[in-house]
Amino acid sequence: MSSRTPQPLGFKRRIHLPIWMAIVACLVFQPVFAEPPLSDTGKYELLPDTQYAVRLAVDLLGAHPTVGDLEAIAGGALTTDELIERYLDDERFYHRLLWIANDFFLTERTDIPFFQETFDDEMEEELAASVGEEPLRLFQYLVSHDLPMTELATAPYTVADSTLAKFWGIDYPGPEGGSEWMKCHYMDGRPHSGVLSMQSFYFRYDSTAANKQRGRANHITRIFLDDNHFQRNVSLEFR
Repeated sequence: MSSRTPQPLGFKRRIHLPIWMAIVACLVFQPVFAEPPLSDTGKYELLPDTQYAVRLAVDLLGAHPTVGDLEAIAGGALTTDELIERYLDDERFYHRLLWIANDFFLTERTDIPFFQETFDDEMEEELAASVGEEPLRLFQYLVSHDLPMTELATAPYTVADSTLAKFWGIDYPGPEGGSEWMKCHYMDGRPHSGVLSMQSFYFRYDSTAANKQRGRANHITRIFLDDNHFQRNVSLEFR
């Protein structure tokens, strides 16, 4: 992600059960190439709590657990559910959300070749970071405010910092040059629909006269429906 330090949004630092369960499930139980070990009864063996704690910390914080956490888990003074609650209250989880979102949006580094003659190198770098982070920051905003994930495709607003707001024409409520990402709206009168109405999303996934939006449509179904048209089993018969 960008090296800029995101400012706190003043959110309530408690994640409701449906949201954190979805995030943890996506991360911790993602498919792996190696088959997990089987017990003598033919059932899968669960990881020991200390190993599970390591996996949780790496996935949710991007770091290993402390020695104290591992000792507390091993000694029974701390349960893995309590550890999850602690990690979800950790400031590092707030930053980690950007990386989690980028795993499926793939927008974090957006090239802006059309504007290279307009901005100096420093401004171009800052602008590219803000454009690439707009979808990721909405995901971060929703989780941080305990809002439903459906708002990724339905939110009647976007989020922006002052750089993105000035570039796309967004009514940023913060100060000039503000780096805090805040809830706001495009000023061109477009109906908002979460990521689906973001200029940055379609800037990242562009189209051509020949492609006629088919590539964009595939990225939308890939991200929101887990349906990649290029990975479908299709048979052709030539006559």
